[in-house]
Amino acid sequence: MAFQHQSTPRGSASPVRSWQGLTLLLPLFLLAAAQAATAAVELTEKATIAAALKNNPVLRQAQAEVQAAKARLWEGASVFLPQISANGHYNRLSESQFPSDIPGLSGAFSPSMTSDRYYDAAWTIKQPLFTWGANLSRFAQANADYRLASEKFRQQREETVFQARELYYKALLASAAVLIARESLEVSWHRQRFTQEQETRGKTSRYEVSRADVAVTNDRVAVSRAEKDLKRSLSNLRSFIQSQEDPAVTGTIPSAPREYTPAQVLPRAQEHSPKILQARLALESARAEWRGAVSGWLPNVFAAYSRTWQRPE
Repeated sequence: MAFQHQSTPRGSASPVRSWQGLTLLLPLFLLAAAQAATAAVELTEKATIAAALKNNPVLRQAQAEVQAAKARLWEGASVFLPQISANGHYNRLSESQFPSDIPGLSGAFSPSMTSDRYYDAAWTIKQPLFTWGANLSRFAQANADYRLASEKFRQQREETVFQARELYYKALLASAAVLIARESLEVSWHRQRFTQEQETRGKTSRYEVSRADVAVTNDRVAVSRAEKDLKRSLSNLRSFIQSQEDPAVTGTIPSAPREYTPAQVLPRAQEHSPKILQARLALESARAEWRGAVSGWLPNVFAAYSRTWQRPE
């Protein structure tokens, strides 16, 4: 396989090289590179669902909305806690309010009155006592919004799992259809050769040979159609799971049927329907928002305590 290098003695016109081995090595190298480039990643049903849940951008957006709603829920719960505020100031006057060198009055004034620089600091604590349900409505609205976002995330997750499972089984069925079509084509080829041999021996007619030829042609078309369906199914699966490599599905198709009666389906559908649950939570949030808006016009009762410090420089 190694190429040979030969050169002429000194004084000849030009060296002569032989690359016969390289001519054989180059196609083998290109074939190996092509096989490595087209190597597919085998996916099972669980691996397909896991990839879809990990890479679906719509699902990630729904999860981010749940986190934002959870943060708003904590913000809504904080209205029941006391509010603490603090502030400080540094003041510098052009001159003191009272001069400190007045005869007979030394020490009669506080340092804050005779100094031209002083600091002050204050803190206040305020606790709501009665707000006509405004704080409770605000928390109830945040709670309903959080449950609504969680329900949307659950629905999107179930839809992602369903679509991933649907695309996986479509690709699996398309792969099985390709195998069946190829086996049918192989049977047609054998029948075609057998019929041609029988015709040369005079044991069958030209009509049977034509029928065998038509069967081979039809099976070739069926194989081409099945391969196109498989390619399209794998392309849809790859696009859905956001895979960087070409997938190849492996697994078995379950054959156990599941039977449901209307009495089993309707109550569960009414209880767990995502649209009905989301409508209920949206109505609950709207009612809480309305109660909070009405109570916002009424006076509120708070308990407050504050303290201030001053210190001259």
